[in-house]
Amino acid sequence: MNVLYQRSPRLRPALREEKLEILRPPAEPSKPSFSIISILIPLMMTLVTIGFYVYMSKTGKMGNSNYLMFQMVTVVMMLTSYTIPFFVYLNNKKEYKRKLEERDRMYREQLQKHREELELKREEQIRTLYEIHGDPQICAQIVKNRNSSLWERSPEDEDFLQVRIGTGQVPFHIKLQIPRPDGYDRDPLLGAADELGEEFRLVDAASIALPLFQSKVVGLVGEREHTLAALRVILAQVTVRHSPDEVKIASFYDEREESEWNWMRWLPHVWDDDRTGRMMSDRSSSAHQLADFLFARLNRRKNNRNERHGKGMEVPC
Repeated sequence: MNVLYQRSPRLRPALREEKLEILRPPAEPSKPSFSIISILIPLMMTLVTIGFYVYMSKTGKMGNSNYLMFQMVTVVMMLTSYTIPFFVYLNNKKEYKRKLEERDRMYREQLQKHREELELKREEQIRTLYEIHGDPQICAQIVKNRNSSLWERSPEDEDFLQVRIGTGQVPFHIKLQIPRPDGYDRDPLLGAADELGEEFRLVDAASIALPLFQSKVVGLVGEREHTLAALRVILAQVTVRHSPDEVKIASFYDEREESEWNWMRWLPHVWDDDRTGRMMSDRSSSAHQLADFLFARLNRRKNNRNERHGKGMEVPC
């Protein structure tokens, strides 16, 4: 069947998979340690001084006034030699704590910048998916207003025969490469980076597309009323977004449900190529006839596909 319709050029928003590497936090500063040598050296000096005192007392030279001054200077130096290493250690410890806090602050600020950028990208993905797989209720407006997006999808499009089935979680199109810990030591900053990766692994409230062509067979399970509503939504999207020259629909249903599906006879997609009959069956006799017609056509396609080594898509689907 040839339909006189000029397809408008399609401006499809792009949503390509990207990668973002989250860098490792800077190496931790060296933790200060209190060196035992800083104690041993003053201790040795003290022992030498005590020995010198004992020697001077035995030789009777302790009364010299110059030596008394020397004693006072020596005591001051000894006290200084004990206290300086301790104050140096306290200062190093304070500097170590400051560097740790600065490292933590700077890395978390960088993660926050990534979080703000990724949040914008996530909102952009939701909008893009909605533009590609919009609300099915829009289909009625497209037909009513004869919008240029009618039958806009072609077999060359990635979203050919993809229909929106609802909203939910979909993978984020930006794959985060999170740094992994080395060994068994757990760095809190690496934990913060891992939380960021988990936060942006999925996107909530996004349009979920059902790939009909790739799936080949799709079953709907649930309460009858909800199942029929979902099937109508799928049919509406298929017939509004795809040309009847590229997609055909064949239906089998019980004659007692004719009132449920009789509206499909108005769809151009149910006509055969010669427009001699609709591919709709509600009786066993016509069902066998339609099934034989479809089997012969699909079997012929299978043979042609084997000859072409499975290359390309044959239309109408």
